[in-house]
Amino acid sequence: MSALPTQLPVRARAASLSLQDALADLPALANEIGKEAAAREGRRELPFEGFDAFRRSGLGRLRLPVEWGGLGGSLVDEFDVIATLAAADSNLAHALRIHYDQTEALLLSARTPFNDLQIQRVVDGAIFGGASTELGTARPGEYTTALRRDGEHYRLDGRKYYSTGTAFSDYARLSVLNDEGQPVVAIVPVRREGLTVLDDWDGMGQRMTASGSLVFENLLVRADEITERGLATLAGRH
Repeated sequence: MSALPTQLPVRARAASLSLQDALADLPALANEIGKEAAAREGRRELPFEGFDAFRRSGLGRLRLPVEWGGLGGSLVDEFDVIATLAAADSNLAHALRIHYDQTEALLLSARTPFNDLQIQRVVDGAIFGGASTELGTARPGEYTTALRRDGEHYRLDGRKYYSTGTAFSDYARLSVLNDEGQPVVAIVPVRREGLTVLDDWDGMGQRMTASGSLVFENLLVRADEITERGLATLAGRH
């Protein structure tokens, strides 16, 4: 997999960009990411450059309120953005699903130090990926990957599947079990030692969305990178 960018967009540019500016630039962004999209898919080249362009656009913080440093866009704005990008490169648009799910969860959740950190990361230009699903479980939504205590922090071994977009992302949101067997969420940098992203999807569709596996080998998960799993009910998610 290609390396992720070493720096996120500067905060000064993000602070100066308005919703109107970002939406006005959307057709040009779509045109940029759509160039040779079909040819790239034929060569199986994942759209890393398209995600770099998306980061620069500021649209990753579309739904966050202006007072949080976001653009203050509506759900209609978000659906318009996704539809426009999908018309240019459906793989890139689909691969944003975990990122926009994460920003929506932050919008619906209580403000906590953990959530405030994620909000600031989005404002600074970060993209979120991650995974919950594992192969071999009895039903979707079940997982067995568990943290183990290592001093003040934790370590993680195991494997996730269906990790859409994580190869293009800066942070991975992982559904795991804590050392007491309770479901929690951990958010860790994608480039941390011990986390490997594999482009090994072999099902229908999803060919260019990096929906394959995440492999954890003694991955460090800091205590402050873990939070309770919220919005888990159908009503909560909606």
